[in-house]
Amino acid sequence: MITFSAVWYNTKNCGSHSLSTKERGLIVMKRIAALFVSALLLISTLFCSGPAAHADGFVQNRMIVDNNGGYINVLSISPYFGSLNDCSHIPFYYATATSELREGNILFSAAYAIDETVSRPWVEGVRGSGSGESLTVWFSRAETIDVLSLRLGYARSADLYYYNSRPKTVRFEFSDGSWADYVFGDRNQEQIIRLSRGVETTYVKMTILDVYAGDCSDTCIYLVKAYRLGQTGSLRLSPFNDYRNTYYQVPFYSATASSELREGDTIFSAFYAIDETVSRPWVEGVRGSGSGESLTLWFNGTKDVDVLSLRLGYARSAELYYYNNRPRTIRFEFSDGRQADYVFGDINQEQIIQLSETVRTNYVKLTILDVYPGDCSDTCIYLVKAYCA
Repeated sequence: MITFSAVWYNTKNCGSHSLSTKERGLIVMKRIAALFVSALLLISTLFCSGPAAHADGFVQNRMIVDNNGGYINVLSISPYFGSLNDCSHIPFYYATATSELREGNILFSAAYAIDETVSRPWVEGVRGSGSGESLTVWFSRAETIDVLSLRLGYARSADLYYYNSRPKTVRFEFSDGSWADYVFGDRNQEQIIRLSRGVETTYVKMTILDVYAGDCSDTCIYLVKAYRLGQTGSLRLSPFNDYRNTYYQVPFYSATASSELREGDTIFSAFYAIDETVSRPWVEGVRGSGSGESLTLWFNGTKDVDVLSLRLGYARSAELYYYNNRPRTIRFEFSDGRQADYVFGDINQEQIIQLSETVRTNYVKLTILDVYPGDCSDTCIYLVKAYCA
């Protein structure tokens, strides 16, 4: 609290001297200036400690007072416009929550929010919108992080996304005591944010402050990932043009996917994408274009990979190719934490890409970021092969 006191000055003799008219004027001017500065500090205290909220922007960042009476912004959050190729993925170890929704035999566990192999979110389990409920994701040890990636809502499909509630404002808290709030956009896609400084922490706690309301009041968080800047090699993907070396195929052992299309008795299985003996593709199985769906191809152990070959779309014929969706941009992720995006041409033929450096990995994960649309919205990947030098 700022207090003010009035001071009266006696213009009569005070001991050995008296104040002249000029001196009294200077004193009055100094006191007016002091009152003006105090008023500015009061206004700053009332209005500047909590900036207004903006969608996709930071709000109410923690402030402390320094030795000079000014304010220091301890932590802020803003949209991240850089490439995740410049980041190293820091995996979470486990997750806890203040509540979890149970529907019949299904528990929408906190662990779903850090598990990329399932297609369910964490869902808070209290009545109402879930405001005040929190999800805490833990590292196995203290890690320094700079970037967070979130898929909010029930992101598996457009219908599920808008039917359920989605977090709007989330408070992020870290084990070093810092925190900041962030307002997310209402869109069913990955939203990437950057911390104003690297934070060393054992956990990331996310508390729902308010939501975008759906027909159902259950609020969902689909997936959370953390990254550190500048800790990875400059992995890039480019069209294959290295004809100096001999490359050997590294066979995949198994395949999994975030979804698979079923038509009658036929399942367009993830395994089709690595099986050269069949003439069917893997087809994602959600409503809409399939953006955000992923296909993970596993090796039998850790292998070196230098080159990838892909046939995209339903490549069995030109008619099937253009009738169905084809991936345009794919994010490739590897078990060593590195990743890179690549934009493919809309051509019904093998497309070969080379990695800028050899990657040792247990798997290759392909996530569809956007597509070339067909008459049918099902997106297909026909065949994927890996090679090493």
